[in-house]
Amino acid sequence: SKNPSPNEDDYKSVLLHEYFHVYQQAHVFSRNHAERESRSLKNPWWTEGGAEYMAQLLYSQQPGVDPNHLKERMRWKMNSRERLRKGEGIRDIPYGDRAMIAYDLGTWFVAFVISKTSEDAYRVGFFRDLNKEGFEGAFVKNFGSSSESFLEEFHNQFLLLSIEEQLAIIP
Repeated sequence: SKNPSPNEDDYKSVLLHEYFHVYQQAHVFSRNHAERESRSLKNPWWTEGGAEYMAQLLYSQQPGVDPNHLKERMRWKMNSRERLRKGEGIRDIPYGDRAMIAYDLGTWFVAFVISKTSEDAYRVGFFRDLNKEGFEGAFVKNFGSSSESFLEEFHNQFLLLSIEEQLAIIP
């Protein structure tokens, strides 16, 4: 448990996060571990960032949820920017002690990609093409540029903006 302990609403977004993992994995049609890992990536930035962004987005759209919920969560997640080491990118951070940095900034990265393209390109197109095209092929096909190019812009431009400018991409 967390300190303070989570309330019921905290579990609602966790449920959506875990369910989005089911959605992600449903688009990889292989029992071969290495092949599955190549499509969902070994480090958490993309898979966990995507699950967390979609969970927070979907939860924020539910009746009765504070209209500022998503922006408040994203503001909090941007605090992880300060924990990046010099020259470190989110794709370099493995699961383990520092994984939360990749979860938090990966959430921002998915929001960044969606802001440059569309939610449909991420949620439908990318996953539709993932099995056939592989990660990078599906990324380029649906977002128009390589993951490397997006990551470079994210780290070298977007993360340097003020929090208010960053929050402007959040619906």
